[in-house]
Amino acid sequence: MGFAHNDDVLGIMRDPAFKLEHHFPVGKSDFEYAFCYITDKLELGGDIESIIKVSRAIWSLANRIGGYGRFNFLPSNGEYFFAYMNKLGTLHYLLRHSSHKGWVKLMNEYFEVRLEEIKVPSKLAALIAAKPLTNEG
Repeated sequence: MGFAHNDDVLGIMRDPAFKLEHHFPVGKSDFEYAFCYITDKLELGGDIESIIKVSRAIWSLANRIGGYGRFNFLPSNGEYFFAYMNKLGTLHYLLRHSSHKGWVKLMNEYFEVRLEEIKVPSKLAALIAAKPLTNEG
């Protein structure tokens, strides 16, 4: 399971309700602790019923952790990809559908790129970040 994050939930490390049982962090960061807590509680399966069950479990666990502050994360089992945000405006996403045409300005740069030069027209793309990456809606 992969895990990308943008969070601030230090309180869970001191709360006995978030006691770890099977997975333990190597470091001392709150996101490692949150990742271990979530993996402790999940039973991962491969069929669609299991994925639906896992997504509901992730949502429930994340809501508990999110009570301690901003908690955005992107878990994946290598086949399915989830995104979670608990504070409005702290995670942005953009879905690009084929065909990719036109110019896009990168938010922190002084240049534009032509989408058809960097993307295969038939591919879908999803951009997920803490701040918008381009001037697209």
